[in-house]
Amino acid sequence: MFLRVCVLAGMLVACLLKKRFLREVDVLKEEISKLQVKQLRLSGKDLAGLSLKELQQLENQLNEGLLCVKEKKERLLMEQLEQSRVQEQRAMLENEALRRQARIIEELRGLFPSTDHSVPTYLEYYATERKNSPTDNGSASPPVAHYICSIEKVDSDTTLHLGLPTGTYRKRKALEGESHSNDSDSRLSLL
Repeated sequence: MFLRVCVLAGMLVACLLKKRFLREVDVLKEEISKLQVKQLRLSGKDLAGLSLKELQQLENQLNEGLLCVKEKKERLLMEQLEQSRVQEQRAMLENEALRRQARIIEELRGLFPSTDHSVPTYLEYYATERKNSPTDNGSASPPVAHYICSIEKVDSDTTLHLGLPTGTYRKRKALEGESHSNDSDSRLSLL
């Protein structure tokens, strides 16, 4: 008997919990339905059956919502404007720093003499007579002539001189004149 009472009590509790659960489900379904109708009305749909007072309340609610949206939008635009001003200020400071650097560079360039006038922009080459090396019969053999041509290519001055011209430029020209007269001797010694 005690067991039977316990089973009946358990069934009663289960039945009460089930009824309570079903009531909560019904309440939630009704709330969902009301929210769906409210959403439709806020979007301008399903306005049939509303009184003038309800329409005015809906209008006020929409106006308040619109004002909140406009305020939020305005805040975001102001933040973007402020960020743009900060970026503009940074760009102006950077431009000013670059202008100062450019002025300093120009001032430093002005301290050093210009080398445009004193250094020729081209190299001067002077034609020289070629002397073939004598052989037994007094004429140059083809392999020797070929070797002499390749020596001439090697002898050409391909050095790059940097800096201000000094006496060495004149000395180099004098040495070139001497080397042209000694070319035949140096060619023979290489053979």
